[in-house]
Amino acid sequence: MIMQKSRNTKLYFGITLITLCVILFVVLAIFVKLGKVSALNNWFYNIFAKPIQNNGLTNFFMVFTYLGNFFVLLIISLCFLFKKQKKDAVFLVLALIFVSILTFLIKFIIKNPRPEGVALIDESGYSFPSAHTSLTATTLTLIAYFLSKQTGKKWLKILIWIISIILVFSVCYSRIYLGVHFFTDIIAGLLLSIIVVTLFIMLYNLKPANSKAKPKL
Repeated sequence: MIMQKSRNTKLYFGITLITLCVILFVVLAIFVKLGKVSALNNWFYNIFAKPIQNNGLTNFFMVFTYLGNFFVLLIISLCFLFKKQKKDAVFLVLALIFVSILTFLIKFIIKNPRPEGVALIDESGYSFPSAHTSLTATTLTLIAYFLSKQTGKKWLKILIWIISIILVFSVCYSRIYLGVHFFTDIIAGLLLSIIVVTLFIMLYNLKPANSKAKPKL
């Protein structure tokens, strides 16, 4: 009974979180489509990116940003097969493909152009939401979730999550620093990632309705 209540609580929390993020995403998309976020995007870029640009940081972020590439993340996800964690690998790959398709569909619906005149690297396609952000956040968050479940050491769990968060936000920031995405693109990518991660964790922990413990004889 207690386990059933705990399972239901997690289910309700997951559904609530997904619903909240969907609402926030839709509201943000509407504001972007109406052109109401330019001041916020310009403020963030001019305060947190442009003033610190230099050759060293630019070269660093030009390399670092490739962590958000689909094929790089796919290779990282498939590494779980070598650890004989087939279920984890399958869920990682499916989540990566799902969030990729979802992100690019939304890009072609919103059709928001990329920043003009500030890009430090060549990028094509639409801006909203940031694919690098949604793909990286989804994959690395799920990896952190799977790895943390495999260890009973609290300090190691914390370390895994800290590394994951640092990597995700570094990739997110690199997109703004390099001038290929707006701040609101990043927020949208993170919201999309939360939706997909929550959904896939719920599916990962889903148990068949008929999977009941056999009574002891």
